[in-house]
Amino acid sequence: MSTARMALSPVETADVFEQLLHASGLLTAQEFSRIPRLSPKTLYSYAERDLIPHFKIETSIRFSGMEVAEWLRSRRRCVHQQLHRLSARPHG
Repeated sequence: MSTARMALSPVETADVFEQLLHASGLLTAQEFSRIPRLSPKTLYSYAERDLIPHFKIETSIRFSGMEVAEWLRSRRRCVHQQLHRLSARPHG
């Protein structure tokens, strides 16, 4: 795999969001899988079910680091909002 194509942050322990934002170009499932530590098979499954932003080019799947970072941040806000609503409900 070409490191020029991946262009990830050199610090492996960097925040997942930072790594995604610094990824240049479109990433293959194999390249992208190293950032969130998910298997390429899982990423293909998510893409097939439209659970994660992706591009389909012929039979290939590619991911934009910036788009996935934005998507993850929006999902995180939604989860926090749902948890806040649940905790604000009266018990009983």
